[in-house]
Amino acid sequence: SLWDVMCPGVIAKTHKVVLVGPSAGRYKGGISQFTSYLAYRLSAICSLRFFSWYRHYPILLSKREFLDRVSGVQIAGADAEFLLGYSNPLSWVRCARKIAAFEPDIVLMTWIHPVHFPQLFFLTSYLRRNTSAEIVFICHSVLPHEPVPGARILSRQVFRAVDRFIVHGSSEAQDVLGIMPGKKITKLFLPLHDFFPPACENEHGDGSKPSKQLLFF
Repeated sequence: SLWDVMCPGVIAKTHKVVLVGPSAGRYKGGISQFTSYLAYRLSAICSLRFFSWYRHYPILLSKREFLDRVSGVQIAGADAEFLLGYSNPLSWVRCARKIAAFEPDIVLMTWIHPVHFPQLFFLTSYLRRNTSAEIVFICHSVLPHEPVPGARILSRQVFRAVDRFIVHGSSEAQDVLGIMPGKKITKLFLPLHDFFPPACENEHGDGSKPSKQLLFF
């Protein structure tokens, strides 16, 4: 899995690593949990800076992006610096300068959707010019599930500066190669998310029998 390979198989104690992505400390959803848990695991084996978003999407798409505080998911040790604002280019500059000043060996960035083209294009371009870091994209979806005009063109512009891609399936690897032939790709299983709270037989604590629960996939 990703944990087994990168923690500590690829990343060593001497490495300085930057992780850029959504944090479970602010946002709900599996990608945020994944990114925060990766930060937690990496922080135990290397020098890590975790840079996240204070606004992850355009304001019209942001109504439901914030964390559901009753979810019960707590990921210790995954503190993030919330520097990136979707519509604030000055925040992109501040984040890029902080990353470069850290002089990282590896920069891991979460790729979710071409809607993040402006921010990630700027960050990757800046870091390519001003650091010697290996730039690695962790792709949860190389291309959007729904049709998005210009998705391949926007993705290609960002992918030019990327040294390596981490994907979780053969079809995702083919999508990368279809956009940028010849790029280095590491295909890994999704890791086990073992940070959820244990199931409670009686959530109400009043002695009543637990209600039936339906799992939907």
